[in-house]
Amino acid sequence: MAEKADSVLSNVNLVVKNFDTTASNVKLIVSQLDTGRGLVSSLLHDRSVYDTTLKVVSTTLSAVQEAQIGLQKFAGNMEALRHNWLFSSYFAGQAQDEYTKKEEELRQLEAQIQDRSEQLDKMEKQLKDIQQKLGKAQGK
Repeated sequence: MAEKADSVLSNVNLVVKNFDTTASNVKLIVSQLDTGRGLVSSLLHDRSVYDTTLKVVSTTLSAVQEAQIGLQKFAGNMEALRHNWLFSSYFAGQAQDEYTKKEEELRQLEAQIQDRSEQLDKMEKQLKDIQQKLGKAQGK
């Protein structure tokens, strides 16, 4: 059971790490767009750059949401096992402490994922605002 928890934690950590990388890339792009450097001319003349960035952001958000669902299901399964008479001795004593520790780690990771999801929503809104500004600039 602890191996499954470690595996889930490892997968969640990978998702969080990928999200951090994507969030950094999006922040860099937004910063360059706000200052008029970098990708502005590409965005004005090549919509595929914008579409690719939006697709990456969307894919990351989807992965984060799937990880949240997986964490919730895992926590529910662990809680059910904890109350099952066949596994009750497993969760007694030190095993219970380990479960509580893993459960807390999962809660912390879930909070991190939720925070990053909110950051991603803000970045997506910024990108949409920039897209509107660029659309108005092209229309002039």
